[in-house]
Amino acid sequence: MINNSTPDLLPDDDGQRLQELHSYRILYTSAEEAFDNIAQIIAQVFSMPMAFISLVDECTVFYKAQAGSFGRDQVSRADSLCSLAILKDEPTVFKDTWDKPFLSANPLVQAKGGIRFYAGAPLITANGYRIGSVCVVDTQPRTFSPADTQLLKRFAQQVIHEMDVRLAAQELSRTQQALLAAEQQLRASETRLTNEELLKSNQLLVRSNESLQQFAYVASHDLQEPLRKIQSFGDIIKNRYADQLGEGVDYLERMQTAAYRMSELIKDLLTFSQVAVRPDVGTLVSLTQVIKTALVNLDLLIQETGAIVKVEPLPTVVGDRSQLGQLFENLLSNALKYRRADMAPSIRISTRTVTIGELPPSVKPVHLAPAYHRVDVSDNGIGFDEKYVDRIFEVFQRLHGKSQYTGTGIGLAICDKVAVNHGGAITARSQPGQGATFCVFLPL
Repeated sequence: MINNSTPDLLPDDDGQRLQELHSYRILYTSAEEAFDNIAQIIAQVFSMPMAFISLVDECTVFYKAQAGSFGRDQVSRADSLCSLAILKDEPTVFKDTWDKPFLSANPLVQAKGGIRFYAGAPLITANGYRIGSVCVVDTQPRTFSPADTQLLKRFAQQVIHEMDVRLAAQELSRTQQALLAAEQQLRASETRLTNEELLKSNQLLVRSNESLQQFAYVASHDLQEPLRKIQSFGDIIKNRYADQLGEGVDYLERMQTAAYRMSELIKDLLTFSQVAVRPDVGTLVSLTQVIKTALVNLDLLIQETGAIVKVEPLPTVVGDRSQLGQLFENLLSNALKYRRADMAPSIRISTRTVTIGELPPSVKPVHLAPAYHRVDVSDNGIGFDEKYVDRIFEVFQRLHGKSQYTGTGIGLAICDKVAVNHGGAITARSQPGQGATFCVFLPL
């Protein structure tokens, strides 16, 4: 708490602090919905008539967002109580400003309908500079518990996070503009060197695309054809010469099984390569329809296993229908494959919206968004030890032997790549023998 003597309103590092503040390029800018929403939420949470996100400049305090208002978007730094809030790392709380002699001449306190209660938590940057505050204000004295103080600090941390995201977006935009300008300059240049560099880049791009197309053709035709012949000729040999082969039939069947596994591996590798290089996430996709299609594709396996699948209404997202279909079909196929022997599979697909602050610590989406769709695919299968949760999303990683469960170890890697392509992430929760829940996070 600040004592009753007049405090020094200038931190020792005010020069560096101001440089840090100006680096955010947010002073005296127009209202922004993200910050306005935070101010409104703070006022509602604490049941206060006024809440502010303030930035303390050299001579003024600018209100970037406010719920309730003094009728202006900035005040003198000498008068603002937010100047006191940036003097220390912990929140500053005045339960009754009239009890503070050093505030007796403050016009914001002494005016009719002036400030009687103030609580402000400093906005502390990653470099440790206090550049402003998140504060709540009332015209009547109020109480403020230690829990309230801690919650106000959390709101201040969220505001700084939003400012960092805003700054990163600006930096990205400037970088993109600079790249565009450089590209235009390169295109406009008529020098031989520039033309040669552009030609080399285009040739590399063409070669890369040709290589991918050749791989796709080889994977789907040239590599598959010998495997099909091995399986077909194996069937002919078994049918015609089974008696003469004797125990050799077993070796023949092992050869056919190996050929089948190789065929499946090639198909999965082709799918993974296509997902990795051809994301198209520009259309609205109903996840309800995606799941329905996946269930139709898996209908025979569902009937064979006696599985029960319950699907809640799911949201519509911006994405690639084919890739999202591959993701959820893989998850459903896994739930059916890794079932327990003593009971029929029970699968539940549910969804809810989570804020960025509710994401598990291990989940780091590619695209930062205020909120995400979380789609859970839960089963009652054999489960796995959560210490392997990162490993299962890597290519060719398997937790079970080939003799126990078929598969190539690529399916979950495809799921992870699709989630990343859509700006999201995927993780899982499980315990051995207690089923598993795969959680897909997609930005709103």
